[in-house]
Amino acid sequence: MIQVFKFVKGFDRVNLSRLFNFNVDRRTRGHPYKMVKPQAKKPARSNCFSVRSVNSWNSLPADVVAAETVNTFKSKLDNHWRGLEYSPSPK
Repeated sequence: MIQVFKFVKGFDRVNLSRLFNFNVDRRTRGHPYKMVKPQAKKPARSNCFSVRSVNSWNSLPADVVAAETVNTFKSKLDNHWRGLEYSPSPK
């Protein structure tokens, strides 16, 4: 999540259009940096960073994503995840 934050906020310079597609529909709940999850047509593609990180990123609250610095984001992310209940996915 830290790397996605750096990409979105411009701390790391990358061509975001090659990695992520942002949701242009602003009626969605949550933060303004929602992403559209790309279709993984092949099983290997579903393990790519740009596919795996979208659901976790979109589920973050607006105050976490709105952090101004990387360290603030890390702190808010830790606090957010600490409050969530862990439930491992069944195999």
